[in-house]
Amino acid sequence: MISRKHIHLSLPLWIVGLATSNIANAAPFFTCPSGDIIDLAVTTSASCPTITPTATSTPTSSHAENEQRIVSDQQTRQVFRQISSYINSRIERDINPEFFGPSMAVTRGASADGNSLLPDSLWSAFSWSRLSNDVKANGDFDANIYQTTTGVDKKFGNFYIGTTLNYAGTSVDINPNTVGGMVGSNHNVGLTPYAAYIINKNFFVSALTGYMYSNSSYRGAAPGSEMDAYQSEVDLNGLHVIDQWFMKGKAGARYIHSHTKTDPVIAGGEIVRDNQDSWTYLAEVEGGYAFKNGLRAFTGVLYEYNDSSEQNLNGVINVAGKSTFYYSAGADYSVSNKLSLGAKVQTDLNNHYVDLTTVTLTARLWFD
Repeated sequence: MISRKHIHLSLPLWIVGLATSNIANAAPFFTCPSGDIIDLAVTTSASCPTITPTATSTPTSSHAENEQRIVSDQQTRQVFRQISSYINSRIERDINPEFFGPSMAVTRGASADGNSLLPDSLWSAFSWSRLSNDVKANGDFDANIYQTTTGVDKKFGNFYIGTTLNYAGTSVDINPNTVGGMVGSNHNVGLTPYAAYIINKNFFVSALTGYMYSNSSYRGAAPGSEMDAYQSEVDLNGLHVIDQWFMKGKAGARYIHSHTKTDPVIAGGEIVRDNQDSWTYLAEVEGGYAFKNGLRAFTGVLYEYNDSSEQNLNGVINVAGKSTFYYSAGADYSVSNKLSLGAKVQTDLNNHYVDLTTVTLTARLWFD
């Protein structure tokens, strides 16, 4: 089923053509009464699981639990996606002084005090993400993710070493107008150390690894759960400035391992434990213009290819989407050589099951 996206943004023709081609070739989906999504490109038989209603299990509650897993998976991916974006954006502004714009160009060398243990940079970012589903034949869900990330780092020659502290809270409504619907919340905290090495003024390599703890609680048909998630990512990043125009990009891979413990539905029941491994291969391009007053406007496209351990399990797809494109646009403003503020909007272009739109606000402060 092809979703209807209402994206009132001006896209370059090649982006529109790429997204249209991807949508045109998308495999058809079949939604089971249980809430499972069958990918007919994986299996030629749209055979749905048999549901046996009991006192504690109904088709509605089964679908609600499936939606709960989707929201949890998407939230984890989004939190780690944002952390990676924040870290790379922080380093980019240092490797080429013209990246600030003509009036703000400065050369940032090593730490102001090589013997000091104080950080060279402090940055913080806040984002709001809206997550909902396109396929509403058997119900729907809406989730709002509020994420705040703070990072500090220090530069040693061409090396950067730093860490981030992250918190994300999510409010979730699943099938709010049906019997068995759920209203819940999710809270997660995480720590992500990172490092980067500047190859030259046009390229740098970044790496990060982190841990996140998540706790979910619901009022309704589904039990609460806890999750431990571990992420690692390595990227090759590029930046090129021509006069006041700039282009940047990255290519990399992200690995996420998660362990989920779900409470029993009824007292005395069995605790369910699940493990999932996911590889994401990504590429991003972005271009923009730096005005002489310190304002930078940009637009870009992120591509992610997701390979999950659950991708082909009995033909049920991983609704993260095998191949997903995200379009973004935003602006940064350099208040001074030591302070910059930014805003960015990002939305998916071709995920036929999930709509994900994110608004991000950032602030960066340099001490050197």
